[in-house]
Amino acid sequence: MIKKLLGYILFILIVIGGCASGQKDGKSVIDGGEIIPRNYKTIYIHNFENKTYEGGLSSLLKDYLILEFSTDGRFLIETEKESAELIVYGVIDLFSLQPRNIDQFGEAQSFNMTIISTVRARVQNAEEENYALPDLKIVRYDTTFSPRIAPFESRQVATDRLLSGLARRIHIAIVKGWYSELKTPEELGRD
Repeated sequence: MIKKLLGYILFILIVIGGCASGQKDGKSVIDGGEIIPRNYKTIYIHNFENKTYEGGLSSLLKDYLILEFSTDGRFLIETEKESAELIVYGVIDLFSLQPRNIDQFGEAQSFNMTIISTVRARVQNAEEENYALPDLKIVRYDTTFSPRIAPFESRQVATDRLLSGLARRIHIAIVKGWYSELKTPEELGRD
């Protein structure tokens, strides 16, 4: 009886302690509360370093990120790094294109595309040295496309869709810390 009572008390303390540790300005980060304080109003999107062999990803990703942050309306997009309060920067670590289905002639009918990026937001503060916000985020987006099976889609259109999805996830990861609600059926294994 005493062991059960102690077990319940311990369980309640762990739950309360765990929930309290996720609080930030009254909002739970775990529940999707924002991790960037509301006093930051301007943001600069830096070109991401592209460590892949696929060219042109960096500028397209920057364009999609600017679109995502401007659509959100919370931040004013700055064109000069020095005038922004927040700077978003990162690295495109992986771009993968793999055949998914192969026909009897050895030709790929559809492809899997994956992109992985590490991203961080940095606060530019005049009184102190620049410092990074909570942590480095690893953001991944997977999709499929088929140039030979309906619905037809070119590689460029699929790449644009891939970068748009990655930008949406980077935006959510920076502002809220999570993007699990944006997972695709391919990532969830419901393919």
